[in-house]
Amino acid sequence: MALWLTALLGVVASAASSAFAAAAPPPPFLYVKEGAVWMAADKGAPRELGAVPAELGLATSLQVDGAARTLLLGAPARGWYWAPLTGPAGLDAIDAEESAPPPLQLGAFHKLPCAAGRATISPDGTWVLCATSVGTAMAIHLDTGQRVVRNLAAEHVMLAGSGPQTRLVWADPRGIWEAPLTASKPAGAAPPRRVAKEAPRRGLSVSPSGARALGIYEGQARRGKQVIVKELLFGFALDGKATRRKAMASGAVKAWSANGAWALVQDGSAACIMAATGGQYKCWKGYRGEAISADGRFALLVGDRGDDVAAHAAKAPVGKAAKAQAGKAPAKAPAKAPAAKAPAPSPVDRAAQPTNAAAQPSHAATAGPALPDDGEAGPDDDEEGEPSGASGGEGEGEGGDDQEAHEGESFAERHLYRAALDGAFTTAPARVVPEYRGPAAFLPRAR
Repeated sequence: MALWLTALLGVVASAASSAFAAAAPPPPFLYVKEGAVWMAADKGAPRELGAVPAELGLATSLQVDGAARTLLLGAPARGWYWAPLTGPAGLDAIDAEESAPPPLQLGAFHKLPCAAGRATISPDGTWVLCATSVGTAMAIHLDTGQRVVRNLAAEHVMLAGSGPQTRLVWADPRGIWEAPLTASKPAGAAPPRRVAKEAPRRGLSVSPSGARALGIYEGQARRGKQVIVKELLFGFALDGKATRRKAMASGAVKAWSANGAWALVQDGSAACIMAATGGQYKCWKGYRGEAISADGRFALLVGDRGDDVAAHAAKAPVGKAAKAQAGKAPAKAPAKAPAAKAPAPSPVDRAAQPTNAAAQPSHAATAGPALPDDGEAGPDDDEEGEPSGASGGEGEGEGGDDQEAHEGESFAERHLYRAALDGAFTTAPARVVPEYRGPAAFLPRAR
């Protein structure tokens, strides 16, 4: 009996030790404020890395590749710039015990010959994809300046893969295609490969490796006892078969984790971390998703929550909680005296909320039922066709059409928050940068 109990306690202690060891601090991140690029970590004061190019003005996008070798900064309407990230030991200096900012350095910014429109960086930080003056796709090699132009609409083309496996992925009415990113098209070269027979209606987003994708297709959902057809977010492998699984009821993909296992999805006024294969997600209402960490465990969110966590906690008690509190009132208090109201949370700035299609927020990571591969909604979908795991969160908001998250928005009185995926339940996102004006991105924990 004693031996059995000792062994059991050893297993429990080992499991607890493993869980504790796995709870690493959040990775550092970069953000733009007061005309400069800053780096911050879980501990220590933020450090300024360098000034934003004066001719750029307000940047709306900041991207860092998975190797932390390149920073891409810009705005679709005002141009794009890149700068090298260097430093002895790089990000390997960060360990689970100390999360002070690593000795990372930002080199000089270089303007890219990109026309108006979005730009993206390859997972290894060697290529930038943007638009030419006529709207076609152009890839620029940052080390050599080499340009590869393809007769494809730039807004429908994405970069995937690294090194020799870097390739272009795009959609057209005949499906989803991929082709190697090469400088020329020699005679006899293999034609583009079709990786999905049907392109989504909108919102195609490809994982960094190019192995999976998310997009909006028509699917079945339940409204009460009625089965309806509506636009839903589906995930699928880019393997030529592209068997689809419903991921969420709706949503616009903002970013992928570097490992391709998680995606940051904006569902109306809710920002969500979602498993790329579906079944698990966590959402926070009243925030706009900004960035996701390389492992998918953390997200950077933009919102306006006043006093942050304190505001979330300062809610008047209701139901049994109100009765319990009333029972603790001083005996000499007037019987009919009105109860003092706790300060209400700061209202969400509806005008500043994104109009991307969106999801209901939840404070619990929910493993939903397995969904059939034909994309039909599962039996636990609620009356509006939303995943059953999404439960109420703070704030309110309405969904809408996809659009650029930053362009044209006001950043006045808005702050940067960090949210965590781990844990069945969680507190409100923690404010990490007050009066935030600009984009942000996580740094990978190691090169």
